[in-house]
Amino acid sequence: MGRPHARVYSTDSNTV
Repeated sequence: MGRPHARVYSTDSNTV
């Protein structure tokens, strides 16, 4: 996983 902003998720690869 690697979203631009993974704030909605717990802790993604790309946590902005």
